[in-house]
Amino acid sequence: MKQQLTEVQRLQKIAGILKEGIEHVPDEIKSFAKRKGISSLVNNVANWAAKSGEKIIGGSVIGKNQSILTLDLTNQGGEIDIYIDNKNVELYGEPVSDAKSFAKVLAHYKYDKENIEGQ
Repeated sequence: MKQQLTEVQRLQKIAGILKEGIEHVPDEIKSFAKRKGISSLVNNVANWAAKSGEKIIGGSVIGKNQSILTLDLTNQGGEIDIYIDNKNVELYGEPVSDAKSFAKVLAHYKYDKENIEGQ
């Protein structure tokens, strides 16, 4: 029989996932985000990734005025773009705004990738 989680256990599990997401943001990305005033946005994105079983492993800044923070889920993958000026986030070129939309785009991308590679 499957054991039900108490509300406290459920909240502790969520807190663990959120903490794990933040901990997996490389220090140089955290530092850049803090300087640009987007720490909470980067932490949110890291939490969305953690909830989907992914983690931020790297990133870089692009644009004339360092206007785009590109985050990597894979080695130099550049899967996530955070547009610093308007705080928009894209995953694989698709806009995402929360954990649900992040998971949906990620699942769609993985499904497409598996089908292409399986041909």
